[in-house]
Amino acid sequence: MKINPVALTSTKFKQNSANFLTFKNISFKGDCFIKSNSDESFEKRKELYCKKGINTREANELAKHKSDFSVLSVEERKILLEKLYLMKLNKLFSEQESSFLDIDAKIDDIIKNTLFITPLKISPDKRGQFVNDFLVKSSYFDKVLSEADYCLYIESGIPLKYSRKDFLSDVEKVVNFLDFDKKNAIFKKMQINPLYSNGHVVGFDGIIKKDGLDDSNEIEAEILSYIEKFIFDNEIQTNDDKLNEVLANLISQMPEYINVFQKAQHTDQKKTLDIHMLSAYKALLKDNRMNSFNDSERNILKTATLLHDIAKRQGIVDNTHPFNSALYAKDILNKYPLDDKAKRRIFSLIKNHHWLANYNRGILNAEKTAELFSDKKEWNMAQVLTLSDLAGGNSSIYMLFAPLLSDYRLQDITNYVK
Repeated sequence: MKINPVALTSTKFKQNSANFLTFKNISFKGDCFIKSNSDESFEKRKELYCKKGINTREANELAKHKSDFSVLSVEERKILLEKLYLMKLNKLFSEQESSFLDIDAKIDDIIKNTLFITPLKISPDKRGQFVNDFLVKSSYFDKVLSEADYCLYIESGIPLKYSRKDFLSDVEKVVNFLDFDKKNAIFKKMQINPLYSNGHVVGFDGIIKKDGLDDSNEIEAEILSYIEKFIFDNEIQTNDDKLNEVLANLISQMPEYINVFQKAQHTDQKKTLDIHMLSAYKALLKDNRMNSFNDSERNILKTATLLHDIAKRQGIVDNTHPFNSALYAKDILNKYPLDDKAKRRIFSLIKNHHWLANYNRGILNAEKTAELFSDKKEWNMAQVLTLSDLAGGNSSIYMLFAPLLSDYRLQDITNYVK
């Protein structure tokens, strides 16, 4: 079935701030600093950031009252975000310092002003169709995916007429005569990082984009034709016609999703990434706790589960993927008519979906784990997403971690959630 189908009809550290409070042009009343726009105020903010490990280049932007962070590259902004999140989690700033520095606002500004990936363009009707088919009127979509049998495709992934392997082989043939730098420049334009084995491209990480390639260039034009063939003119070829139809609709309405199809995970995870993510979605739909959420909350959970590993790297244990997947999902979802509160909740759920592993390994204690979530509702949603993620993965890992999700074991965390 073509990937351009008709729409479905039914579808602990605390900084001593004693000296800090004596800064000129900054006074302290109650719980907040009264801020000044003076040069001295800027320098004191910059100085405080640098004391905590922020480099001068980063601190220059953070210390400004307003910055779009355009002087920092996308990768630099991503690194800065990770630093700020860790600083918040480890309470490296006192409440007064955090208020003075507007750390939460700075995090929001970086995310708002940064396109971490360039999503593929789709028509406005496709954007609305995704929300309608897969969220609002999702009974058919959910029924098909909750009954889908992926056993035949665990290690090979969802079968495609034009496979991931064939796509990479065709692209490699086009760029093979180029030197290494020019070859990688092409891949950079495609927004992907190629993975090599014995001198051959065997995979890629990232989300393929078309806009960076020049169709007037013979080489790039040929690659564009392969991108079109792989993403937009492909066919799902499972032995289930209904599953083919649903997945074809998903890719036509969220074309970035094909980037996880047939993508290998690390050796401890036999399932390809697409099978894992779709299996997690299936487990979510079967979780009776979904009935405790309203329609909006269920849609948030479904979207977060659908995208929770969208940035996961091929062939390695990738501990950065929750954070990067949240950034990818943010950019992908910006083109859909979802409200901002829902998008923020989805971002948080994806970013923190490995909270259980971090808690179990002692990386986070109960209090710090609770601080990842804005309220008890989000905490409850996070537990459901994590169990679905485990159920969609390796059975031995599921047997190890799933018992830890019982209410009494998590009560220590629940006691700290606001």
